[in-house]
Amino acid sequence: MGQKKKTCGDFGGQKTDGSPCGRAAGWGTDREHGRCKHHPEPSPFEHIQHPKKRAYLAALSETGNKSRATEIAGIDRSTPYTKQWLEDSEFQEGVHRAEHMAADLLEEEARRRAVDGVSEPVGWYRGTAGGTVRRYSDTLLIFLLKGARPDKYRERMEHTGPDGGPLGVKIYLPENGRDPVDEQ
Repeated sequence: MGQKKKTCGDFGGQKTDGSPCGRAAGWGTDREHGRCKHHPEPSPFEHIQHPKKRAYLAALSETGNKSRATEIAGIDRSTPYTKQWLEDSEFQEGVHRAEHMAADLLEEEARRRAVDGVSEPVGWYRGTAGGTVRRYSDTLLIFLLKGARPDKYRERMEHTGPDGGPLGVKIYLPENGRDPVDEQ
């Protein structure tokens, strides 16, 4: 038997009467799975009562840029650094979460470019591309591997002394007229 197709209701989308939404998952969106466009994912910042703080956090989570987030939220660049906003622990937790969300977006994009590649136009003739070629980023792939498995892929040099112990250092400076000193 075939697998049952997911619907928006499987991801929490509901009609006004509370019954599950029957539209196909991702209907009207560019996603294959998840809620339909009429039942988007709730904002993780809905609990923030102040509308400007909520707008700032939403913009920060999408852009990862605090200056740009203040522009989008329609506030002064210094507002998030005022005493009132800095002492709001709920808002500060939101800032931390928004920064993590923005970093996740960057990581998704890096992975897409490294693994799926990007289509670039090639074979230009009189200003028109003759075709496309898929390009991948080895550099991004290296960074993703280093982040995912630092013990295996990090760059490191380890030096040890005899039997894995610490290195001994002998310092001799002929200018000072002293004999070398053994440190142990």
